[in-house]
Amino acid sequence: MASEATPLNSPMVWIAVALGLAILGPRLPSRRIVLPLALSSLLYGLGYAVVSVSSELRYHLWTIVAALLAACVAASDLPRANLRRRDLAIAALPPAVVLILSAAWRLWPG
Repeated sequence: MASEATPLNSPMVWIAVALGLAILGPRLPSRRIVLPLALSSLLYGLGYAVVSVSSELRYHLWTIVAALLAACVAASDLPRANLRRRDLAIAALPPAVVLILSAAWRLWPG
């Protein structure tokens, strides 16, 4: 799989995306879809952070799929939503921080 060597394969990235969507969700027209999906992804993923069963993809699949579905629905709402740049920046902050830290971790020599 081509994404295995990228941070997109990490469940933490998708948990951060779900957190950003949970922050942005109440301001979107499709909040009835985005918010439950984002919160489900976030809570399910954080549950495995506390009690880690395994690192296999099958344990993190719902976290990834729910965050991705919520992101697709939210992205389709962005042209219609009356959002401020500050709202978008706050929602983008968790995934940006995780992506930067994940990339730095993978690129750090050692």
